[in-house]
Amino acid sequence: ADWVRRFGGAYENMIILDADSVMAGETMMQMVDAMKRHPTIGLIQTTPAVINAESLFARAQQYSVRLYGRVASAGLAWWSGSEASYWGHNAIVRVRAFAECAGLPCLPGRKPFGGHVMSHDVVEAGLLRRGGWGVHVTPTLTGSYEETPPSLLEFMKRERRWCQGNLQHIALLRAPGLHWMSRFQLVVGLMAYLASPIWLLSLIAGLYIQIHNKPDWGSWWYFLHPELNPMLWASLLTTGMLLGPKLMGVALVLSRPQERRAYGGTKVLLKSVAAEMGLSALTAPIYMIGNTRAVFEILMGKDAGWHAQNRDADGLSLADAKLSFRNEFFAGMFFLTALAMRPDLLLWIWPIFVPMLFAPRIAAWTSSRAAGQKAFNAGLLITPEERAAMVVSVETHQGADVVPMPVRTVNPALMAAE
Repeated sequence: ADWVRRFGGAYENMIILDADSVMAGETMMQMVDAMKRHPTIGLIQTTPAVINAESLFARAQQYSVRLYGRVASAGLAWWSGSEASYWGHNAIVRVRAFAECAGLPCLPGRKPFGGHVMSHDVVEAGLLRRGGWGVHVTPTLTGSYEETPPSLLEFMKRERRWCQGNLQHIALLRAPGLHWMSRFQLVVGLMAYLASPIWLLSLIAGLYIQIHNKPDWGSWWYFLHPELNPMLWASLLTTGMLLGPKLMGVALVLSRPQERRAYGGTKVLLKSVAAEMGLSALTAPIYMIGNTRAVFEILMGKDAGWHAQNRDADGLSLADAKLSFRNEFFAGMFFLTALAMRPDLLLWIWPIFVPMLFAPRIAAWTSSRAAGQKAFNAGLLITPEERAAMVVSVETHQGADVVPMPVRTVNPALMAAE
């Protein structure tokens, strides 16, 4: 805001970057060209890929964003049209439009709901659209990158702040003049965190109902008959919504020989996808408890503040992990205790409570750079950019027993742009 007021009048556009953002010069030029050719557009948001991942957690995040992100982004671009969202960085913004429309309100009341708008980006997108400017997401523009938290603990710290920022948007849902799609974007952001306590409450309610029934060791066979049990269709629908973008991303790469080779071939791709999905399944219940706790703390009036993010941590001690993820462990013990009254439900509940019980160990293991290096040496979770950089590494380290994992790698497109 300070820059826009003091210097913005001298510039037609500005490109917003975070401290950990990287963008190719060619990508910037393409964004500027698009803004010149479409004078009614106020903002174009790129879909940044993740780079510089070293821990196992970060490598899984980097691989999933690279492989599945463009599918999700293409869907978002299709249904949101010119009322798309903004992620606060790696985007080009028309300065005049931003200056005229995107001034943020100071919300009434005390923190965590009052005060400055924390999740400002989606609000600014809505204000730009209210002013008649188009806001677009581009899924096809490459050369846009960012970094990701190195551990599950750092990721959850960031989620806590985002949760508070998104819950602030409740006060903005009825703001005058917003496009209905902009309001829907705010609701989607809210549900990203409210879904966790809803999921947890549904699990608890389901267990409460089942505990009052007698164990039925043959009930899982009953579950396999769709004409007898509509719960199967609900489960399949949920699974399809969760895995659909991932499966479409894999199918897209498999259908393109050049991309398939860039990922190391079909076998390597499928092994990496299995590893990523396995890690996602392990962390999903942990996210559920963490986000539920965040929602509860915010409703109780606890402010998260705004602290600098850590991008270079290496490892998390088991003692610290046990302290940080004790709520997840206690939640797992709760489900385990309930299971003692209905042991026949083990087949359906173990994917939920087992990751909770082992949340400290999962957090400590995935935060390690050594674990990330081990996955890299096994050929898993390696992006095409890293494989391209490995060619240089192999030539430089000929005769070495182990090819070092590229650290602080940069897409060749960046070097070409320079």
